[in-house]
Amino acid sequence: MMAIYLRVRPRMAVNPLHSALLRLYRQGAPYSVRMRIVDLIRYDEDRAAELIIEAMADPSAAVRAVAASRMNNSEYIPLLTGAALSDPSPVVRATAVRRLGRIQKQWCAPVFLRAINDRAGSVRSEAAAALALSGSAGGIDAIRGAMAGERHRCVRISYYAALVQLGAPEWLGALCAELRAPSAVARARAAALLAAVATAKTAERAIDALAAAYGQTADYATCVALADAICALACVGSGAAEALVRLSGQRPADEILSRAVGIAWARSGGTEASAEALTVGGAARSGAPPSRH
Repeated sequence: MMAIYLRVRPRMAVNPLHSALLRLYRQGAPYSVRMRIVDLIRYDEDRAAELIIEAMADPSAAVRAVAASRMNNSEYIPLLTGAALSDPSPVVRATAVRRLGRIQKQWCAPVFLRAINDRAGSVRSEAAAALALSGSAGGIDAIRGAMAGERHRCVRISYYAALVQLGAPEWLGALCAELRAPSAVARARAAALLAAVATAKTAERAIDALAAAYGQTADYATCVALADAICALACVGSGAAEALVRLSGQRPADEILSRAVGIAWARSGGTEASAEALTVGGAARSGAPPSRH
């Protein structure tokens, strides 16, 4: 059984509301109420650690997942490690791996290297992302090894993004290709991860790939995901707003494009007036009336 060591904080004045919440939690409240209590009690530093440890043994996986998501410092690494590797719920394991990735201590890397082979795809995806954040020396080899037998498309997309982030830019093309995946879920995931891992050097290539995919799809959800990804790249790539304007010239300037142009232009240092002028110009070139959304 794993020992848990947490720094003991000096006790402050007892908050009667928090004491009542703890009693309610321990008296067998429904799991949805227990989840809310764990979420609220984190604002009381004196009681949070006590309840989080208790909640990690809760019979409800949903409660354990909320508890794991509230662990935000290195004191919880032993508890998170145990949950990441041995909790019966994939939701809890994935949440624990994600939190370890955010805490980012070098001794967490072995946990990620084991979790990359977890039986649940969500855990493998989180492990790849955590390895990318850690910059682990063995991360590229571990992800490439896991990818050889990976059957889930969304997990492979996570692997591509992690490899790019770890310094293997040759995988950027594979990630861009997933923008045309048969599944709308896979396309949206590829768009979000492409925006997350692109750097100043690769932003223009990513923007071009996203814009090309936008111009070839009629699926509303995919259009939103692609436009949001282009907007996210406006901070690192100067061509984001211009790419969206070009799209406005190729197809009617619908509400997605109109909103996206404004956001991207603002993020890249432009003004609302110049964004409006560009949007109207793009609509005029397409022969469509300018959007009023």
